[in-house]
Amino acid sequence: MTIRKSPTQKFYAILLVECEMLQYKCDGYGKQLIIVNPHKTSQICSHCGYDNGKHALDIRDWICPECSIHHDRDINAAKNILNLGLEQALVNSCGLCSRLKCRE
Repeated sequence: MTIRKSPTQKFYAILLVECEMLQYKCDGYGKQLIIVNPHKTSQICSHCGYDNGKHALDIRDWICPECSIHHDRDINAAKNILNLGLEQALVNSCGLCSRLKCRE
């Protein structure tokens, strides 16, 4: 008897293998792998932090009503993901995570 996996279970199994592979590569090059949750990264202004809310996928750019900066959706998300990763790296490097036991 075989148990079938749901598509979500298959996705997470593949994601786990990919993360392990990336971690192996990072270890080999002396780098740190930081995984960032991309939730809402295209909706938050990378300049001032204003949350512009959900948009339809066909809206590719928007202007922040707070700071009037024009954003391309993908570039804005990339900037937010970079900033989140740098924040996590800073917290990890100062040892805060190990003291708070949130790292493992």
